[in-house]
Amino acid sequence: MLGKVMYYQNITRQEKRTQTDILDDINETKTAFDINKKTSYITNNYLVKDNDQ
Repeated sequence: MLGKVMYYQNITRQEKRTQTDILDDINETKTAFDINKKTSYITNNYLVKDNDQ
């Protein structure tokens, strides 16, 4: 179950905006895929707060 949640939390956002500059596009991709932020979100919501129902 946790693996499935991690998968869906780590796929890139569908609403990611394309940028005109390549560096801006790379930064937008990095923002969309921040593994530390998403792991923290999963840990807090599903393991700490008992929201696994």
